[in-house]
Order: sequence, then structure tokens, then C-alpha cells
Amino acid sequence: CESHEAVLSYLGTTEYRAAVDALSVSMSAFEKWCERKKTELFSRYKHQFFGIEPIIAFILAKDEEVKKLRIILSCLKNHIPTEIIKERL
Repeated sequence: CESHEAVLSYLGTTEYRAAVDALSVSMSAFEKWCERKKTELFSRYKHQFFGIEPIIAFILAKDEEVKKLRIILSCLKNHIPTEIIKERL
């Protein structure tokens, strides 16, 4: 797709170059990059006492924990090798 390549080309010139690199590796790598970026964005609000940001950071962190547990449990239930589980996490 020409438009897909144009978007990737444009993103390669911005601060999101790492996203393009991760997407070129695999979709799992891109998802991990997105989660890390989201965590990085809200981690600075973790020790803030006032405002809604700490609540959002807490909810996102708990959501990430639940997602990782679901991945682990479903992979173990389906006898998926540990290498693939580690890649997904």
C-alpha cells in the first residue's frame, strides 16, 4: 500500500522512529513499544499528589498487569513455548 509506506516514511523522520523500527520487526514488538511509550508517558505522574494523572497512571499500570497475566495464562493453557510467551511480554 502506497499510503502505508508514506506514513511509515514520515514517522521515520519524527521522534517515533522507534515505532517504525519495532513495526518492521513484528506486530508484537510494535505493541510492546506502544505499551512502553504509554507507561513512560504516565510514569512521571506516579508521585504527583493532586490531579487525575496519578489515578490514570495507576489504572493503566493495573490494566497492563492484567493483560500480561492473561497472556501468560492463555499461553500456558495452550502449551505455547516459553520463547513465544517472552516475546509477547
